[in-house]
Amino acid sequence: MKVHVAVKSGPSKLEARALVLEIEALEVIDLPRHANMGNVIEDFTQSVTAKPGRPPPPKPGPTVNTAKTFEATITICPGLSLNAGEEKKFDGRFRLPTNVQPTYEGKYTKHHWRFRARLDVFGTDPDTGWHALRVLSA
Repeated sequence: MKVHVAVKSGPSKLEARALVLEIEALEVIDLPRHANMGNVIEDFTQSVTAKPGRPPPPKPGPTVNTAKTFEATITICPGLSLNAGEEKKFDGRFRLPTNVQPTYEGKYTKHHWRFRARLDVFGTDPDTGWHALRVLSA
């Protein structure tokens, strides 16, 4: 996949260790209070209450879990230097492994991809903010 990045310095000279592209995938599971969990909650409740000395089972409620399933950082340009007000454009390429999960959204779960370009500088790194990336299955 090809990526085009434009960098423009402000009123002073810009020195960066690198221009990098960050890519990540996140799986989010969101089970609302009304989710039909079948026997899962009932089995859990019976197993907890069946043992003496155990606290009562937790009340079912919304549960959100997020897991990062992929992340990569690709250097587009090492050692970047721009004069005041100067703009440069860069092209980068990356290829995702063939065994990654595609973008999907279900009733209680979703898997989404995002990317951003970032300058590696001293102090706070300026970046583009995260942008959505749609990954299709092979």
